[in-house]
Amino acid sequence: MAAGQADAGLGVETAALAFGLQFQFLARERYDLVIPEAGWQCDGVQAMVQWLSSDAGQRTIRSLGGYDTSETGSLRWVT
Repeated sequence: MAAGQADAGLGVETAALAFGLQFQFLARERYDLVIPEAGWQCDGVQAMVQWLSSDAGQRTIRSLGGYDTSETGSLRWVT
């Protein structure tokens, strides 16, 4: 931890970068956002989907460090 209380721990690269810690990549994880069909037309959801699909949104996410945005903003419909 940044407070000097641990030698190692599991976490995401973004958090390590934010605290000035060293990071050793172990595995790639995928993060999916699941939105129920009933909420899909909500203005806030649509604004978020548009932002995630935009160049600006993806640049912002990449600037955090440790995130692959190659599939960010893609939609998959599940029935």
